[in-house]
Amino acid sequence: GSTLPNLFNSTTPKVLQISSATGSTDSGILIRRSDDATGIDIWNDSSNGVSYIDNRYGSSTGDIYFRVQTNGTPKTVMTITGDEKIGIGTTNPGSLLHLSSSTGPRITLTDTDASIGVDSVIADISFVGTEIGGETSRIASVSETAGGEAGLRFYTGASVTQALKLDKDQNATFTGDVILGTGDSLYLNGTTGLRLLHDGSNALFINQTAGDFKIQNSAT
Repeated sequence: GSTLPNLFNSTTPKVLQISSATGSTDSGILIRRSDDATGIDIWNDSSNGVSYIDNRYGSSTGDIYFRVQTNGTPKTVMTITGDEKIGIGTTNPGSLLHLSSSTGPRITLTDTDASIGVDSVIADISFVGTEIGGETSRIASVSETAGGEAGLRFYTGASVTQALKLDKDQNATFTGDVILGTGDSLYLNGTTGLRLLHDGSNALFINQTAGDFKIQNSAT
């Protein structure tokens, strides 16, 4: 049977409640083609309280579009494809989660804790490999001041330990070695400063300007 929720009364228009026949049966709305081969089912499993939105079409092309502004020019905000991908800003996602925007897509992670302290994780992204049974690596934004100014930490390895720290002042601290390939260069003070490389035969320290090359044992 159908009844009005307590929130509404008989003077409130366009209110519909669908209730199950008994306390132990499911309830839902089924919008289907006459042969039941395609359609959308919105229903609740009364045995466990789980709610479902089902696209019945038995094919990888059976997508679900979430649209807005349909009274004018419809805009598809999110797509769930029949081959189990999610697109935001695109109806043709190329990966499990695909974001697309003409103004540059951004993912925002917000920590709502207003009393965050030093060395507190503001937000992180964890990479988990089922084949090894757990987390494989992580990127974290970690506060470095009581005001929440943060740097980035990169964690790798089986024990997910810190490999690289980029602090709030853009300084980089590596736990392991910095390895460059043959012919690759490391520049100090930009490309006009000191250049370090190995050309396959020789280790080279090159002053990129016409200035002097000095070795000294203090900062003075």
